[in-house]
Amino acid sequence: MQFNFAGSNALARQIQEGAPADVFISTDEAKMDALQKAGTILDGTRQSLLSTAMAVMSFPLLVRGARIAFEAVNPRLEQVATTLGASPFRVFLTVTFPLAIRGIIAGSVLAFARALGEFGATILVAGNIPGKTTTLSVSIYSDIQLGHDRDAFRLLAVSVVLAFAAVWISEWLFKRSAPAA
Repeated sequence: MQFNFAGSNALARQIQEGAPADVFISTDEAKMDALQKAGTILDGTRQSLLSTAMAVMSFPLLVRGARIAFEAVNPRLEQVATTLGASPFRVFLTVTFPLAIRGIIAGSVLAFARALGEFGATILVAGNIPGKTTTLSVSIYSDIQLGHDRDAFRLLAVSVVLAFAAVWISEWLFKRSAPAA
């Protein structure tokens, strides 16, 4: 992989003139579209990078939920399925996964809530293109910077409600998936 840290206009010009590029990231949407139409960067590059910036930041919450859920599955049930002739894959699909699904969903809900509030990766990778790459946290930041405090506080209230709802749903699912004592 080759790295070049010139400004996006200079890089776009270099790529259009045939310079090799493995990854091109720019906040200038027109440059990204032009390079995509010319076939010099892959379709969906922008969306892939954005969804990867947010997934990386929220992935630990998903993993935590899934790990707890899989650890809660009674290994005896898996052993019984194996002795009845089920393959390891079938045991996973018919025993382990169904018993862990609530924990996986709970972790996914937390990861989603974390991704909603992601600021750093969005602003760094995608920039802040109003109506295109704006997330809840970036919108709050922009409104505060522009002096639109009332709008920022409304968005903050939405963010708080979403966060509490996500945590409540996640905890409710974790409790429902916990084995009876």
